[in-house]
Amino acid sequence: DAGGESGKGRVSVWCAPGTPGTARRIDPRSGGYRSGIRIKQRIGVQINLGTMASQESSDFRGLVDCLFFPENVFDSIGSSSASTTPSAADAPASSSFASAGASAPASRRAAARGGARPGADAPSSKRQRTEKVGAGAASDTRTDNETSSNHSTSSDAGGDSDNPDEREENRKERNRRHARETRLRKKNYMHSLQQQLEAMTEERNLLEKEIQEKMNAECGQHSRWVKTVRCALALRAAGCPDVDQWRKFVDEEIVLVHPITPYRSFRTGDVVSNRCVLMGIPDIIQDASSLLVSLAALCKTGVHDAERKIKVQVRFAIDDEALHFSEEGLMCPFEMKTVNLEALGLRTEVSKNGCLRAQFNEEGRLKHLELCFDPISFWRQMQQANTGSQISSIDDLLLAPNTLEQALSHSKEARVVTEAARPFRITHVNSAWTDLCGFTQEEACGQTLRCLQGEDTDGNTVAQLVEDCNDGKATSMEVTNYDKEGKKFRNFLQVYPLTSAESSSGEISHMLGVLKPLGPKH
Repeated sequence: DAGGESGKGRVSVWCAPGTPGTARRIDPRSGGYRSGIRIKQRIGVQINLGTMASQESSDFRGLVDCLFFPENVFDSIGSSSASTTPSAADAPASSSFASAGASAPASRRAAARGGARPGADAPSSKRQRTEKVGAGAASDTRTDNETSSNHSTSSDAGGDSDNPDEREENRKERNRRHARETRLRKKNYMHSLQQQLEAMTEERNLLEKEIQEKMNAECGQHSRWVKTVRCALALRAAGCPDVDQWRKFVDEEIVLVHPITPYRSFRTGDVVSNRCVLMGIPDIIQDASSLLVSLAALCKTGVHDAERKIKVQVRFAIDDEALHFSEEGLMCPFEMKTVNLEALGLRTEVSKNGCLRAQFNEEGRLKHLELCFDPISFWRQMQQANTGSQISSIDDLLLAPNTLEQALSHSKEARVVTEAARPFRITHVNSAWTDLCGFTQEEACGQTLRCLQGEDTDGNTVAQLVEDCNDGKATSMEVTNYDKEGKKFRNFLQVYPLTSAESSSGEISHMLGVLKPLGPKH
């Protein structure tokens, strides 16, 4: 009654049949609700009551007309008026609302006087209203299924029949059709899932095959790497001087890195960042020879000895269960241990444990080998195996001379210093050497060590030692020498290559020979 005859500004909103709900009468001035009749449809529109209460009746009339009148939701508009005014939705909002507002109160007043409810022009019976709703639902169903088959359309159209049996049959046929369509969709979906499963299974199989092939290739490569490391360590343990044998397992430009070992010979020029860094196969051979010489010196056994058949033997072992591989190489613990020092007269064997890291070139040969271990611990073991007593301090350990300055320092050992090249002329001797050999320093300087050789000196052993000296390697031998007076004595000779502190390149400048008598002169 928006400003109508009542003049109270009350608006009645009636909804068309649809989803069950309750019609409400909205009072824009009081902002409250009043319950109306049961309705069949909810309208998805929210109205701000606070805003509505502050509007004039004309503004509010236009709002309601815009929202609801085109859908013929006003209960006061009878079926006859709705059918006779089809252009009401096209009329201006104010006029449409006005006609509706004028007819609605008149109908309600007439209904009140006649004892009828509002909406008297609506269907008189509940069954008729229900059938009308059903017809509207069927119409909506036909609209949603316009793309269906002709059989589907005709079945839905049959839902409008007044014959209950025919409607029931149509309903069953529609259910059967829906069941067939559902089964077909399920079948197609299962077929699609099966295809996806087969494709994923094939992809997984290919991936597993690729991974397995890669693992097999890596396993084969890892096995070759481990074998290469074992062979290289075996050559090192044997002190193999054959370059061709080393080339089978190591690169020409191999790099060997290990801690500084004060108990054996090394070139000062090879020290980088407090570690010995050796480059190339010749340096590797020299380093391996130096290790064996230092071990043989414990029991005064030369690496060149024609009389002794037993040589110092060393074994390297790596832990197969602790191997760790990378793209370029491997890491693992290792152990180096002597096997016959006790047979050569020492009190115990010596060993050292550490970790190695190896890298390989494209051909699978060793290009980088790094050994990490405790050199001081091994140094103590060597001294204890030689003397049988505990070493109380590091000062008690014997230091291997590696520079000319160290070689010329005071020592109780008989020492002779020669040139680094043939014929290895004597440049320095100490007092212990003059006492043993009988020559004065003036007499010895300028001569070669042939002055100590005689009838029983083994020329082959001497030739092997000279060859090692010519290569700049540490070496040793047991040999029979003669003093100035011609008295012979058995002698253990250990040779160290020396560098000069003045040389920045670390080149070998001299050779040091340390003589240790093995028995009395006769």
